[in-house]
Amino acid sequence: MGIRSKTLNFAPTTPSANGICLSQTPAGAGNLVLNGALASGGAVSFGNASQKIATQGFHSYLIDITSAANDSARTFTITGTDPDGKAQTEARAGPNIGTVTSVKYWRSISSIAIDAASAGALTLGINAAGQFVSQSVSLDIYTKDTSVAVDISGTINYDVQKCFERPTAGETPNWVAGGLSAQTADASTAYTAPTGAVRLKVNSYSAAATAKLQVLQSMYSV
Repeated sequence: MGIRSKTLNFAPTTPSANGICLSQTPAGAGNLVLNGALASGGAVSFGNASQKIATQGFHSYLIDITSAANDSARTFTITGTDPDGKAQTEARAGPNIGTVTSVKYWRSISSIAIDAASAGALTLGINAAGQFVSQSVSLDIYTKDTSVAVDISGTINYDVQKCFERPTAGETPNWVAGGLSAQTADASTAYTAPTGAVRLKVNSYSAAATAKLQVLQSMYSV
């Protein structure tokens, strides 16, 4: 009997309302300028804030769009990659003197377009609650015994999610509760039925908080 293991470390970025786009008021349809502190070369890649960590977990964040006026008639189209690095887009109606949040999680952003002139000044950034998910940790679906543990420092509220699909086979994950929900301390869970993949979902965190996701899967030899 052997053990297959995977460890991912997370040091998330502090949310900021203008981390992706500084205040701007587009005069017509086109791409917004990705010029916030999180942008580089006209794009955003979240990755891991602590590049010295050997086993890095990739953060994929929800995105906040904030307007000083009524931009609910505007459509914002975000283009980039999903938590597993695959291409994705999302069309989102704008806010009415406030903030709307993307439905999808974003590992990177290559462009954000608006379909017409905005009514007010816009800023875009990481969701204020700091919500993010990790990449999928794929499992051997033919091996039933899996242990999952999360170690945290600082203040973090997190879930572990699982799916029965196989992301490495091109199947789209349907994420469901994975045994740990709304946790605020170190915790672990175990599966005794075949599982396709797991991931960490963070609901909120404080500045300088960190998390470590550990996955162990028993590998039986015959």
